[in-house]
Amino acid sequence: MADGAEITEDTVLGGSLCICQEKHGYRFSVDSLLLANFVRLGATDAVCELGTGCGVVLVVLAHLHPKIRLYGVEIQRPLFELAGQNAAQNGFADRIALACGDFRNLPFGPVPHKVDAVVANPPFYRLGSGRSNPSAQKALARHEFFADIGQVLETAARLLPFGGRFFAVYPASRIVGLLAKARENGLEPKRLRLVHSRVDSPASMALVEAVKNAKEDCLVEPPLVLYQKQGCYSGEACEILYGKPGEKR
Repeated sequence: MADGAEITEDTVLGGSLCICQEKHGYRFSVDSLLLANFVRLGATDAVCELGTGCGVVLVVLAHLHPKIRLYGVEIQRPLFELAGQNAAQNGFADRIALACGDFRNLPFGPVPHKVDAVVANPPFYRLGSGRSNPSAQKALARHEFFADIGQVLETAARLLPFGGRFFAVYPASRIVGLLAKARENGLEPKRLRLVHSRVDSPASMALVEAVKNAKEDCLVEPPLVLYQKQGCYSGEACEILYGKPGEKR
């Protein structure tokens, strides 16, 4: 990680896991936890995350699925090092293997040629849209400086066998582009869930599952509403974020 970077320790899933991240660098948000909860896996699947950041998605998946094998690829070395630290301190160093580099060049390092599932929380913003964050770490994670959604999907398709699954969280406003690129790469959208801040607000995020070489047939699940009255999380959001029902601000 960056020399002298201030590190915070943040708990997730009601304190079951602890995630270290830079206080002033890129920090994970609720979308990472929603993605990990959305993913459906076989008991012994091999899973690769493209752009793993500090490793929060991999750590949560390892916690939720105790027999899966996980691989993560991260191009920014400080985040790669944090991901390794988070895997180790949560007891998953033997199940999470990490590589530092450009995922467009996969496979390399410990990542196998084929995996059962690929997971991604890609940059949400196009180059030139909005203001780029002055923090280089945040800018690379949030804007498509390094790779766009098409390149994410091309890599995923290369790693997946027939019937392999791709999971992503992406802005609802850009979902048409993701679905179109997925089909171009032989990844058929099979499951879609829109995420709303409140029941009367437009969708802000979309959770997507696509299957390689599948037939056309997409299940649109009921929407996920994050907040209810007075800014408290909804019951379902609490289950996902804290591992138990109740109201959390």
